[in-house]
Amino acid sequence: MSSQVQYPYRIAVLTTYQIFAWFIFTFMVWLCTLKSTVAFSSLFMMVWIAFICLGCSYLDLNDEGAPNVPLTRAGGVFGIIAAFIAWYNMLAGIAEPSNSFFAIPVAHFPWSEKGREMKRKRSDDEGSADGMV
Repeated sequence: MSSQVQYPYRIAVLTTYQIFAWFIFTFMVWLCTLKSTVAFSSLFMMVWIAFICLGCSYLDLNDEGAPNVPLTRAGGVFGIIAAFIAWYNMLAGIAEPSNSFFAIPVAHFPWSEKGREMKRKRSDDEGSADGMV
């Protein structure tokens, strides 16, 4: 192989290492968000899937050393979905009752602190409503 042919493969290998490093980091951050809101966790899940697709696209190079196009496009689609989810998270974080006239609905996981608190409050409200009958 000539050095001109090896160069794209070397770049692809280095790019694959970098993308998979971000894949591992994003997976660990996603695990940390499982006690947060559904939107925040789905943001990191979409970024995680985007890095999986992009990393795998650089593992499957064609004869010219270019990454797999369908996997690269799939990674881009998941990245764009992650961008929209990030905008929603930003708006939900900023538009709260202390500084906004409206609140963005945020879903909490049932096992998170706020989810358990809301479930406890809902069961207390149902219990007090049953006691009044």
